[in-house]
Amino acid sequence: MRNASALVAAFVTTAACSSPAPAPVPAPADPPAPVVVPAPEPPAPAPTYAAPPPTALTAQGDAGGLAAWTASKKAFFAQPLDAKGAPIAEPREVPLTSAHRLHAVYAVGGGFAVAAHDLCPDRKYFFKCLFLRAISAKGEPVGDELIVKTREWIREERVARLGGVTGVLTSHMYIPPAFARLTLAPDGALVVDRRDLKVEEEVVDAVRLTAAEGRFVAILRSESEDPARSIRLEIDAEGKVKGP
Repeated sequence: MRNASALVAAFVTTAACSSPAPAPVPAPADPPAPVVVPAPEPPAPAPTYAAPPPTALTAQGDAGGLAAWTASKKAFFAQPLDAKGAPIAEPREVPLTSAHRLHAVYAVGGGFAVAAHDLCPDRKYFFKCLFLRAISAKGEPVGDELIVKTREWIREERVARLGGVTGVLTSHMYIPPAFARLTLAPDGALVVDRRDLKVEEEVVDAVRLTAAEGRFVAILRSESEDPARSIRLEIDAEGKVKGP
C-alpha cells in the first residue's frame, strides 16, 4: 500500500508538472489619442470702399448700379454699386471730353452709359453735343467715346427702359423734341440713334416717357396754345414713331 500511495503521489506530481502554463494576460491597450479638430479660421472681412461723393450722378441697372463724378476736365470716375447703392469696387478713372460737364448716367442693357453735355468740339455755330462712354457693370470702359450732336442745350429729359433698349426723350428751346435710342453692341460698346420728333408746334416740353407692351409712349406738351395741348407719340423698340 505504501508503494501504491507513492505511485499515486508521483503520478499527481508528474501530471501537475506537465500541465501547460497559463497564457499571459495581455496588458491593457493604450486609449486612442483624441482627435483634434482645428477651429475654423474666421472669414476674411469683406473689403470696404469709400462712397462716391454726394454730387455723383447715379443709375441703377438690372443687378446693380453705377456712380460717376468728375475727375478733371477730360476724365471722370466710374464706380460700380450693388443693388442697394453701396460701392463694390474702387472707382476707375475714364477719359471723356468735357467730363467737367457731366450730364447723366443711363442704364443700358447689362451696362451703363455716362454722358457729358457741352459745346461740340468744332464750335461750329456753337452747337451743343453729348459725349458718351459705355461702362460695364464692373465699372470698366467699353469701346470708344461717342459724340452726338443735340444742337441746343437740353431742357427737360425723360428716360425709360424697354428690355435692352433705353429711350431718352428731350426737349429744347427752339428746335423740335428728340428721342434717342441707346443700346449695347454684342461687344458691350454703346450704340446711339437720335432723331428729332416731328411736331408742328414750336415750343414743346417733354412731359413723360414710359415703356410697356413692346413700345415707348412719349407725352409732350405744346406751350404755343392756350390752354397747353398734350401730344402723344408711340415709339417701338426699333425707334419707329407713330403719331400724333
